[in-house]
Amino acid sequence: MFIDKFKREDGYYDQDNCYYEDAESFISIGILGFCGCGMPAAALEYVRKALQLVDDVVIWGDRSAHEQWEERKRELFSDDGAEYFMWYFLYDKGLTDHGTSVPGWLTDKGIELLSDLMELRNK
Repeated sequence: MFIDKFKREDGYYDQDNCYYEDAESFISIGILGFCGCGMPAAALEYVRKALQLVDDVVIWGDRSAHEQWEERKRELFSDDGAEYFMWYFLYDKGLTDHGTSVPGWLTDKGIELLSDLMELRNK
């Protein structure tokens, strides 16, 4: 995991030396700014799916994949507001970048977080 560079024997510590008990807490609270209550694992999975969708578009790389993109978007987002909220959120957190429209592509930070979320999911 990329975030393992923040791991110590008793948990994770960010650059301000704030302590997080585990990887899920570090990502949800320390990186994404969630409060930590409720269902952080479900929220992280939602973020992972959105990051994966953006990453897959880069891999598809051509217009023939448009139908697949639209289908996967409909599966992930209930409406345009939910979709664009996610794209704005990911951009605000420095996980995506864009040229003329969102979602654009993953930044290095977005690629690293997607990798961490995939590993966390597979544990």
